[in-house]
Amino acid sequence: MVTEPSFSVVLFNLWVWMQTVILFGYSKSKAYLRSFFFPSEDPSNTEWIQSVLRNKFTHLPPIVDIHESSQALNGGGLVGLLYSVELAYGKRDSSAGYPRSIVVKQGKGHFQARLYARYSGSAREAIFYQTLVPKHGILLSCVPEIYYSRGDLRSGECIIVMEDLKDEVVPSGHLLGNQCWGEVPIPIELEMVSQDEVLRTIFMKMADIHVHFWRSRTLLMHDWLKGVSWRKGVGKLSWEVAMCNMRNRWSRLRDKSVFTPLLRDTIDGLLERTSWSRWQKLNDITSPDTPFTLVHGDFHANNILFRIENREPRTVFVDWSEVGIGCPFTELAQFMISNATIEFRRAHERDLWKVSWKIIHLQFQSVFTQFICIL
Repeated sequence: MVTEPSFSVVLFNLWVWMQTVILFGYSKSKAYLRSFFFPSEDPSNTEWIQSVLRNKFTHLPPIVDIHESSQALNGGGLVGLLYSVELAYGKRDSSAGYPRSIVVKQGKGHFQARLYARYSGSAREAIFYQTLVPKHGILLSCVPEIYYSRGDLRSGECIIVMEDLKDEVVPSGHLLGNQCWGEVPIPIELEMVSQDEVLRTIFMKMADIHVHFWRSRTLLMHDWLKGVSWRKGVGKLSWEVAMCNMRNRWSRLRDKSVFTPLLRDTIDGLLERTSWSRWQKLNDITSPDTPFTLVHGDFHANNILFRIENREPRTVFVDWSEVGIGCPFTELAQFMISNATIEFRRAHERDLWKVSWKIIHLQFQSVFTQFICIL
């Protein structure tokens, strides 16, 4: 049975809807007025793209033509667009070394998409590229190069301009046998890479990120990160709205024949026992026993691009719209469940967890040694 929302949840939804109407009209009017004085944030505007890229490439030749690539990109989702834009320069002889194409990710312009973007907080990906990535080399090494990024959680606006890696990378899901799009071409340098190597490379890279931000109090200063306000005891009503949506979605799915009775009973029990007070107790960040760190939030194989660089495997993590703080072990466990075969997990996951725990232990030793030296 579908859960009936409480009166406070209904009021919350109405308040978000009214705010979105106001902010939607304001942002549209602001963009229109601003366009009289500055190049608009329009990926088809050569003047704007020129100014964006010149922040990175000082001597960029004049761009004379821009058009959307005919090669489709998977992604975008309910609220966003993801596409490649090809660039043509006026001086062909001096354009070597400059991008021939870029990837643009932006929110859809209609009201319904903006409303959903406000509920989901999808603009946090742009804020993540603006604020956290430039300050941490470990993040810079595993995300695409970002030429421009702007996001606003209040209005749901989001636009990101990044490097185009389509000729250099393969989604890890393709290497791991996820062929839901049919057969896909694999570059010859990746044909000999085993699934074991792909999984190990991804697992250990994310473990490094988890260790770098392990119980970092500075993460709690970024309220735009998913889960931060809840773990600080703020936002009970928004949490209840999220749980109400979760229960309603499950009620529409639970009677499908693909679910076993045991799975249905387990999920029913979990949702029944879940409450704000219980969630707060389990996620008490003031307790030294509560693990938390920076997590990707949507850590599945097709959000992880794989390539060989200088004969070494390299991963590029994309789609950080769910980035937040959370339990690192849950994220890695979910990745293994979703992407590794049962045989691989039985043979290797214990060793992977031991190695990742060793990294955490060594990090603790390093921090403790520095602390003793300061004293």
